[in-house]
Amino acid sequence: MIKTMVRIKWWTPANVLVFLMMIFFHTASGQSVEPLPLLPLSKSEMYADFDTLTKTIREISPQIEVRKKITGVDIVRKLEEYRRKIDRLNTIEEFAILIRAALTLCQDGHTSLIRKDYYPADSIYLQLGISQTAINLQAKYDSLFDKIVKAKKFNLRLRYIDGNYYNLYPFYHHGLLLKQGYKLVSCNGVEINEFVQNLCSSKRMLRWDFRKSQWFSEDFFNSYDLKASDSLKLEFLDLTDKPISGRFCLKDSLQLQNDFQKSLQNVSLIKKVEYFEQEKILYIRMPEMEEGEFYSEKILQLAKDREIFKIVIDIRDNPGGSDFAWMKVLSAIISDPIRQENLILCNNSPLMKCKFPEASKRWTIYQSPVFPESNYAVYAAGQSTIKPDINSLKFSGAIYVIQNENIYSSAGSLSAIGALADNITTVGSPTGRLLGKGISPLIFELPHSKIMYRIEPVIDFMNVKRPEDVFHDTVEMPVELSIAQYVQRLQEKGDVYSKDYLLNHDPVFKTILLK
Repeated sequence: MIKTMVRIKWWTPANVLVFLMMIFFHTASGQSVEPLPLLPLSKSEMYADFDTLTKTIREISPQIEVRKKITGVDIVRKLEEYRRKIDRLNTIEEFAILIRAALTLCQDGHTSLIRKDYYPADSIYLQLGISQTAINLQAKYDSLFDKIVKAKKFNLRLRYIDGNYYNLYPFYHHGLLLKQGYKLVSCNGVEINEFVQNLCSSKRMLRWDFRKSQWFSEDFFNSYDLKASDSLKLEFLDLTDKPISGRFCLKDSLQLQNDFQKSLQNVSLIKKVEYFEQEKILYIRMPEMEEGEFYSEKILQLAKDREIFKIVIDIRDNPGGSDFAWMKVLSAIISDPIRQENLILCNNSPLMKCKFPEASKRWTIYQSPVFPESNYAVYAAGQSTIKPDINSLKFSGAIYVIQNENIYSSAGSLSAIGALADNITTVGSPTGRLLGKGISPLIFELPHSKIMYRIEPVIDFMNVKRPEDVFHDTVEMPVELSIAQYVQRLQEKGDVYSKDYLLNHDPVFKTILLK
């Protein structure tokens, strides 16, 4: 779910925020406010702030029991351990780092510290109950963390496949070439998977491998605990299983053998709706979940009177946006309504009821047979329907949604719907992250340090029969790219979403062609 990319389904604070942004954006002062200096905190204030954070996480986050059962991480117990670290802290900067670790422990993309620019105007924060002092201080906190991150230049590019980490970029180290396909086996003398398992509080957005029952992270070296001045001893196995090791400083960039001119994160932000004449395929490329009207208009203009065998919606590397975007696309395509039985849960806690005073009067208790120790209430339930537009293509054939490991938020919502809809098939790679429907995260500030943060308040329980179903991360037609295929995609200087590349070089798209 990042709800930096807002997913909107019901009339909730998310909808209100859209309205507030429209009203208040132009009322914010054009003059920058000098952020306040970070003032010392007493030990008692640190404890009070940490206890506030712990209480808020326990009452707001509905994922605690889910994470414990699936990953074995007991967030509540870990927070109690972290609290004992306060006695050794001397500065507010150290305390802020501890707060970040506590939030990172939740391993949720929508539960984290927030930056000053999270909303575009101070007035929005004020309307949500955040103090002007916290707003002003946030720039100082941002600067504190940015200095650590920006100093790191280490650019090792790895790909995790079936429990192993492989090098994607060939690079030189002290005159020795480490080629593509070399396998990383250890870090600082610790087996690499064991090393990554210990990063739950220092590396955001770890992924979960259900087959291996372990965390994985292809950029584990960006752990908060590692400074730019730190070095890592990395051991690789070459293509003949001969060990090769070296020590790498995180402030230094690697000397790459080839000029990889772009990465998968920025290959294409171009929106596309194209018709492939010979294949009779309507191709829709959505790099973000925005501008649904653009797609629906293009779909009707391009495909209204053409013969279509298949429709492909490509959402690879889509970080999210609004559910309305993909709903608009489906409405422009489908012949029959897509109906889903929604079940969105939240914690049945005093703080949640305080945040939703009117809605909570209608909440009912939900006893989960999958998570019997949870204390859930039904935030929203009932059937939702995506209806065809009046000018829809009325397409009743096969619709394919191509995803990869980098989709999130509302892109994950489309994937979850696609996996359950009869005429939609998801194709590609799972994310290893908790997806599904949701609302915008709730934001808070700590009483003394004034640190601002957010917490995911709901969880999607639609069609949940096993613990892992809560992740909504099932791909119906999995296609795992080999190292060679990843390298080919990275080295492609043209558009990897062009018709030529899709038809002739893209293993995922070619899988659809064979259907």
